[in-house]
Amino acid sequence: MHLVRLLRMCREILTEGKVIVKRPDAEDLLSIRAGAWSYEKLVSWAEGEDRALDELAKTSALPKAPDRVAIDRLCQEMVEASF
Repeated sequence: MHLVRLLRMCREILTEGKVIVKRPDAEDLLSIRAGAWSYEKLVSWAEGEDRALDELAKTSALPKAPDRVAIDRLCQEMVEASF
């Protein structure tokens, strides 16, 4: 179930640019956890999804690397604000 959730979330991040935490597919995920998918189906789906996500990543609008300068600045501001 967690693998399916994470790969679906990855697709959402690559295509929509946002993380959907409250899952609209919660019932489906729970059924997978309860055994709705065989191990073979899960592995086959995950391998196909992995290939598809590799292709999506090539065309995603997301930056290829984090802005480390902005992250460092934010961390410093947060530490300074706590004093």
